[in-house]
Amino acid sequence: MAARQHKAGKSHTRMIATSFAAGVGAMALTGLIYSVAAAGGMGLPAAHAAPLQVATAPAVAPLDMAAVHAQLADVNSSLAAAHAATDGTVSRLEQIAE
Repeated sequence: MAARQHKAGKSHTRMIATSFAAGVGAMALTGLIYSVAAAGGMGLPAAHAAPLQVATAPAVAPLDMAAVHAQLADVNSSLAAAHAATDGTVSRLEQIAE
């Protein structure tokens, strides 16, 4: 009996949540439709209103490879220094783990 009531309560909660989600979806869809209709719809004249703009500059700036290599060298030296500073600790931990 208790399991049946629990199942009915779960079904009731699911129904309320689904109804709420459907209401929110309907309101959002109504808002989208209203905004498009208020703006004059999606007619063909609106599509031709603005002239085509062609970009002349490249979308992505070229990389300065010398700067990239300098950064990589700096990172490698920092990494080597960090390894040198922690080698003793790591070897000690490896000994303890064995």
